[in-house]
Amino acid sequence: MKTLGHAILAVNVGSSSIKFALYLIVNRAIDQPVIKGQFDHLMHAMNARIQFSHGGQSDSEEFYIAEHSDKFDVALEQLTHLLEKLFPAIQVVIVGHRVVQGGDKYFRPVVVNDEVLEDLTHYIPLAPLHQPHNIDGIKIFSRFFSQAKQVALFDTAFHQHLPDVEKTFAIPLALTQQGIRRYGFHGLSYQYLCQALTQLTPAITKKSILIHLGNGASMCACVDRQSVATSMGFSTLDGLMMGTRSGAIDPGVLLYLLKKQWSLEQLEALLYQDSGLKGVSGISSDMQMLRNSDAAEASFAITLFTYQIVKYIGMLAAVLNGVDMVVFTGGIGEHDAQLRLAVTEQLTYLGLRIDQDKNSHANGLYPEKISTHDSPIEIWVIATDEEFIVAQESLNLYV
Repeated sequence: MKTLGHAILAVNVGSSSIKFALYLIVNRAIDQPVIKGQFDHLMHAMNARIQFSHGGQSDSEEFYIAEHSDKFDVALEQLTHLLEKLFPAIQVVIVGHRVVQGGDKYFRPVVVNDEVLEDLTHYIPLAPLHQPHNIDGIKIFSRFFSQAKQVALFDTAFHQHLPDVEKTFAIPLALTQQGIRRYGFHGLSYQYLCQALTQLTPAITKKSILIHLGNGASMCACVDRQSVATSMGFSTLDGLMMGTRSGAIDPGVLLYLLKKQWSLEQLEALLYQDSGLKGVSGISSDMQMLRNSDAAEASFAITLFTYQIVKYIGMLAAVLNGVDMVVFTGGIGEHDAQLRLAVTEQLTYLGLRIDQDKNSHANGLYPEKISTHDSPIEIWVIATDEEFIVAQESLNLYV
């Protein structure tokens, strides 16, 4: 069959979802994606669904995941079959992968080889929810697209210039020299926001607080589009409470539980899988389900989440010595107008003034400024696009 074009497949494997986009390479640039979609709620699915759009049309396909199989592996294989069926004449020459942890070694996109895979495996303890799926994705697509380059791009790279006072923990220097420090995450998301907002407002070149709220949640303080502080730390556990992750917690709690004979596996499950919105509510990690619940526990979980967001914005504003822009992104940040209103109403002392009508209509379909015309601080809602950054950066390795 005649090949109609070369393409880059961008793959973004999260803690509970897989997002993807296929971009044709035209005159050494990427065009609009010919298909874009995602798998959601994979951790709980048996009859899973892949949702996607192509040719201006939205579509979906269902598939079965056996009880004891790896849901992410099955989903990735399903994706390769879908691409082969819909685009048999397009040759995938690069598969770009979002990889959460790049350690102190990887700050730029890299073509994956055995050495890189070994390094990424070494970083699994730093991101146990994400890194194994990132690695599996590389292996699976290496098998299905054997002639394509597998390229890894790292969430931690955006935070590589964090000042020493931000990235250093108050622990012995010998441990710091072993790489125990703050890394920061959601870097590809923040990179996209900085790039997109450069075309929309000069405020992005000043002091900004970027807020990524999804199943994972973090914040980043930027000065002229460079990360200077962030809520996540050594692992993807630190900072804000999240869908199932605890966020920041007194280390003394863990010592206490260890003395109560909790195992390492129990502690890991507690912190990564059984805490956050799910743990506090006892109902779900899904914000919409909590919104729809009449349970007092659900309401309190949302209140606690809101409180922590307000608290961290205040902390980062102090580090920045003022702020010119606040940006909401991620599934919750883009779609939960009630949360945005509750957060900003508690920050009027900083200068945040929200236009309630604009806020109620903003849903991430397009970038929207939701602050009032006289607000000293700009407030934006913008849908992030990590897949675009993966494809764009991978293109530089296209020969």
